[in-house]
Amino acid sequence: MKNKFEQSEQSEQSENNENNPPNPNEKMFNNFYEENINWMNDSNMNPMVTLKAFYPAYFQGDTVDYTKIHADLLAPYPKKSHNKAHEVFKCLFKMPYKTLKNVLTADLKNIEREFGADICAHGVEESKGGMYNLLLMCISNQVQVPSDAWGAFISGLPNISPVSHGPYYLIYSLPFASTASKPCKNTRFSDIARILVPFQENKEILTRKLEEMVEVNLITSESKEMFINKLVTYQELLHDLRAAKSITELQEASSGSFFNPPPSSPIANKEPDMSLPSNDLNMI
Repeated sequence: MKNKFEQSEQSEQSENNENNPPNPNEKMFNNFYEENINWMNDSNMNPMVTLKAFYPAYFQGDTVDYTKIHADLLAPYPKKSHNKAHEVFKCLFKMPYKTLKNVLTADLKNIEREFGADICAHGVEESKGGMYNLLLMCISNQVQVPSDAWGAFISGLPNISPVSHGPYYLIYSLPFASTASKPCKNTRFSDIARILVPFQENKEILTRKLEEMVEVNLITSESKEMFINKLVTYQELLHDLRAAKSITELQEASSGSFFNPPPSSPIANKEPDMSLPSNDLNMI
């Protein structure tokens, strides 16, 4: 049986757009992002020729050596400073947009205000890799941060509040779902409950990059689907949390009702399954 959070996602999905029409006062993608133009957009330059000139170790002839890139991306942390795989990866999977300023929307504020105390999260800043970092975590299946880098989704000092480190967030635990309250050091990426991004455009960008990564065997199709299934916008998460809260309140209200099934009824004796579905996939 699905937990309340998953149950609400399925029952409310068809009504999502109808019940959540665009808010004309809400700030959208173009308010925060601009086109990411750099040397790779220069029509007078061949990007692959330039990449090969700067990073010959990651080419076999004129072909990109994705096997070596993958191996170097998975190298033990102390050794990563001795290879340039991260730099090459960012060039090969260049993001089409970059942020202009901090992404702060009414939906994000409402998530914090209504549910933040019961959400355990870790922020992923643009200055520390942003969406590139999310993709790299999918390759390694590791979130290499100490346990004290996770915290409640509420505002506070920058060193203790994940809200200060967005605009992307790894959500480890959610209200209305039974999970450990806080992850340990080097949590598996597949154990993350949700990958929270600002807008639908962010989801589309990440989905395209994941598909490109599957084509060159940097990740498996299963890893791509795992990532996409966890991907959610601020608006979507707020909607789902509110729906899950409504289900919980209705169940709690009916539990003391005169019309409840008698104690001998299977319905009365059945405990709701609050656990999150297993995401223990075979990652690269």
